[in-house]
Amino acid sequence: GNIEIIFNEVGKENFDALNELFHEYYEHFGGFKIYKLTNALNNNEETKETRIFNELKQKRDKILEDMSLYKENNKKESI
Repeated sequence: GNIEIIFNEVGKENFDALNELFHEYYEHFGGFKIYKLTNALNNNEETKETRIFNELKQKRDKILEDMSLYKENNKKESI
């Protein structure tokens, strides 16, 4: 489809930031790497992996907030 529709809703920069976050997540937790993280999370351990995971969640939350603000600030007035 037309990616411009998404850009218009959430902003191109925000979309690109979210896409980059997916790449970063896969870099750290792709394939079998996820099992080490899952085990640490289930055991409430603080590890390098859980710190990275929590940083990624914070980035995610900021991006989602920015997307919401973009959408709110760029609403089209309906006639």
